[in-house]
Amino acid sequence: MKKVSKTLVVALIALSAMYIKSMTKEQSAHELLLLNNIEALASGEGTDFGNIGYYCYGRGNIDCPISGEKVNTVIKAYSLD
Repeated sequence: MKKVSKTLVVALIALSAMYIKSMTKEQSAHELLLLNNIEALASGEGTDFGNIGYYCYGRGNIDCPISGEKVNTVIKAYSLD
C-alpha cells in the first residue's frame, strides 16, 4: 500500500510540474505569426501608409516614425517610382 501511495504522489508532483511549465511557456513562433496576422487584418486599410513609407507592427520597444508609439517591428517600404 505504501508503494502505491508513493507512486501516486510522485505522479501527481510530475503532472503538476508539467502543467505549471506549460502555463508559463513563451509564445512559439507559430503563435506570434498568428497574432501578427490578426493584428494586420484588424488594422484595416483606412490609413495610407504607402505615402509615408513605413509600416509599424506589434507592441515593443522600437519607436514608430509615424506615430511615435513603441512597436515591435518597423518596416521601411521602398519604391521604384
